[in-house]
Amino acid sequence: MNGRCERGAKRGQNGAIGEQLNELQLINSMYPNQVTVSDRSLEAVLAGDEDAVSECIAIHEHPVEFCFLSLANKAEIYFTLPEKYPHSAPLNAFVRLTDSELSSAQSKQLQCELNERIARHIASANAHFVDVFSVIKLIEDWQSEEKPRNTHSTNASVASNEKRPNLSRIWIFSHHIYSNTKRKDIVDRAKQLSLSGFSRPGKPGVDHVYH
Repeated sequence: MNGRCERGAKRGQNGAIGEQLNELQLINSMYPNQVTVSDRSLEAVLAGDEDAVSECIAIHEHPVEFCFLSLANKAEIYFTLPEKYPHSAPLNAFVRLTDSELSSAQSKQLQCELNERIARHIASANAHFVDVFSVIKLIEDWQSEEKPRNTHSTNASVASNEKRPNLSRIWIFSHHIYSNTKRKDIVDRAKQLSLSGFSRPGKPGVDHVYH
């Protein structure tokens, strides 16, 4: 009985690491050259080595850790995916700003605000659907909302009077999303339609589309 329980637990762990690696590969395909890892086995996974994926699933020890470099935001987002993510444990994430135009005090204040926003997002009622993509999108949304610094008051006045475009969002739930080819097709089609958002592979599969 105990042996069956241990084997079942092992399969569950392997399933979790497999989904984590799928998510990591998808992020890397959507944001080329913006994901960095310190683990050599994960480097091979990012390079698309399928043998490395299988080996990593078999021997990799948790947690999975990586850094996402947000070029537009001049920020680094550090992710830690615990053993039971995404099944029954939330991810961990924090942001570090690298914008040289910010003073030390400004950087510290903004980092604190952003990390509090990330923490609230992860702890939200929809935490079951909080994944790496949604955290990245959270930071991207913050960047788009940020007011330009060092502008003349007249320009600020004009900008404040501009009509903001309408933003539409939709959740699309699929029975499952596993195929790397299908996931790439989703990303390519979204680019053709000028849509943004994020996709969560696994069962169920979830697409969150912004327009």
